[in-house]
Amino acid sequence: MRISSKAKPQTLPWGRYLLIAIGLSFLVIVVVLPLVTIFYQAFANGIEAYWTGITTPEARHAIFLTVAIALVAVPMNTGFGILIAWILARYSFPGKILLLGIIDLPLAISPTVVGLMFILLYSQTVGLFGSWLEATNIKIICLIAIGNL
Repeated sequence: MRISSKAKPQTLPWGRYLLIAIGLSFLVIVVVLPLVTIFYQAFANGIEAYWTGITTPEARHAIFLTVAIALVAVPMNTGFGILIAWILARYSFPGKILLLGIIDLPLAISPTVVGLMFILLYSQTVGLFGSWLEATNIKIICLIAIGNL
């Protein structure tokens, strides 16, 4: 019988468990706690108050609009995503790196941060360009809201 001269590295079992605990803690803090808070606040006044809230005409319209936009946006995003992925994988062309950067930009910058940036730039109350836009009667925030529909 031959004994290998290479020693097997010793792994600490508590190190693996510590990493799993850190990962699960992060998951609980980032995903589970916000979800629990959302459901708690939604049902804080009972199921009747929740049902009354989501059956108002405004809420029904918002739900309808969300579903309608999703029914249009998902197939379009899928089609254009497959098309651009195929083009980027098959061909080399000038500006390919720039196009990849533009495609990756929404993944790097949160839509919430972009919305806050628009408000900080164009809002009539706190915006950097707000007073000028108000003087020229340009309504940017309304255009952004309509454009996102």
